[in-house]
Order: sequence, then C-alpha cells, then structure tokens
Amino acid sequence: MRKALTLHTTPAGYTPLLPYRALATMYYEAGDYRGALGFLKRAQQMDPVASPTNNVDRDIQIVEGMMGK
Repeated sequence: MRKALTLHTTPAGYTPLLPYRALATMYYEAGDYRGALGFLKRAQQMDPVASPTNNVDRDIQIVEGMMGK
C-alpha cells in the first residue's frame, strides 16, 4: 500500500486543465461569471492543446459574450 501511494501515474484521459474546468463550472453555476472566466482562462493555460477538445475555448467565448466583452 505504501509503495502504491508513492507511484506517480496519470490516469488515462486526465489533463491538468480538468480541476480548473470544474471550478469554472461551479462559479458559472453560482452566477459568478468573472470567476468562471478566470478559471476557464487558467484551464486554457494549463493545457492549450486539450482546451479545444474540452470546450474550454468555446466556453470562454460564451462567458465573455455574457459579460459584454
């Protein structure tokens, strides 16, 4: 068990943007669009290659449109 806890493996399909994407969703659901946009942009920075396939780029455009940017 101890050895298993020290292994550094990444699950299939995991990208570093996922935690920020989840936070953006929570902020969006709460009506905090500025906070959601911040987390979406952070997600985009964490993995620019995976952000289009995770709809991060699209969601940034949507939230910016809602904020009048």
